[in-house]
Amino acid sequence: MASIKSAQFLSPKFMAGDGCGTIYVDTATIAAALAVNDTIEFAIPAGAQVCGLEIDTDRLDTGAGLTFKAGYKSIAAEPTVATNDSYWGSGLTIGRTAGRTVLAGKPITFNEPVSIFLTVTAIAAGFQAGAITAVAPANCVGIR
Repeated sequence: MASIKSAQFLSPKFMAGDGCGTIYVDTATIAAALAVNDTIEFAIPAGAQVCGLEIDTDRLDTGAGLTFKAGYKSIAAEPTVATNDSYWGSGLTIGRTAGRTVLAGKPITFNEPVSIFLTVTAIAAGFQAGAITAVAPANCVGIR
């Protein structure tokens, strides 16, 4: 099981005062065929109220087999947030064609840093290298 981190996964993330909005955007390069249970991770800082999630991809599958589930997990030194690996959905056909997918999920506040991650649930019928970009609009509410 491989874990692919986005380009800015370890970079500091913006967190303004309460009520300021921001959009977290980061890209992961997919250079080799993905296997079942591989993950692609994007970091979100503590104090972010994530109000949506969109995934923009190149065409990664020339066939029609690739599917994902999308969720979150804590990346804090002492985690208190329980992992939910399918909060934004499962059976997602992201990457079968190039384009943006808007994922469903209620706004959620994270009081510790988390990784929003995609988990491969079925492999590509015909792998093609490309990129996956996460776009996560958020309200900066601070840690409560």
